Amino acid sequence: MRTIAVVVAALALAGCSSSRALPSGSTALTLFGPTPGLESWTTIVADGFHVHAPEVDRACALSGVRDISAALGRRAVDPPERGEELGRTLGSAMEGSCRFMRGRAYGGHGRTALLLLRSDDALVVDLPQLEPGRTDRVYRVGEFTASFERPLTKPLALLERGWVRAMRLPSGVEYELFLVLKPVAPTPGIESVQVVTRVESSGR
Repeated sequence: MRTIAVVVAALALAGCSSSRALPSGSTALTLFGPTPGLESWTTIVADGFHVHAPEVDRACALSGVRDISAALGRRAVDPPERGEELGRTLGSAMEGSCRFMRGRAYGGHGRTALLLLRSDDALVVDLPQLEPGRTDRVYRVGEFTASFERPLTKPLALLERGWVRAMRLPSGVEYELFLVLKPVAPTPGIESVQVVTRVESSGR
């Protein structure tokens, strides 16, 4: 197991300095609040991996270390199932430690992060991945989180109520959002902000 730890540690050091660019899209986002309007926002979907602020347009290379470590453990430890379990645990710990080296992470293993960006504003939604074979799911409050941040990592409003619907289409997964967010601190003239939008994932 020590060999696995050394290899995974090396991957961690290399991974924290490398990443791959993510495709981005755009969507029309409707805001109901003190200044309602319909505006175009940039969208990024981190599905099954994580990204770090402020470079949320790049996937962290350490997102895959959990599976790599599990494969190494299966080969190095007898019985293989036990080695796989130990490797996966070690890989998860390494992935988690990346947050201390590169800052706050969005998304992760088994999670999907929807990031909508406009200038210094960001709407971040984090929810469980749509399960393989499932084509439609509605997420309710308690199953996902949402925040309005300015800039990233600085929440101004948090989810109070709403829902997210995920639909698997031939082109990828499409998400419909209806969110009501409440300011973190009392803000004169603003009791809540409502968001209605749709985000598409290409599945790449």
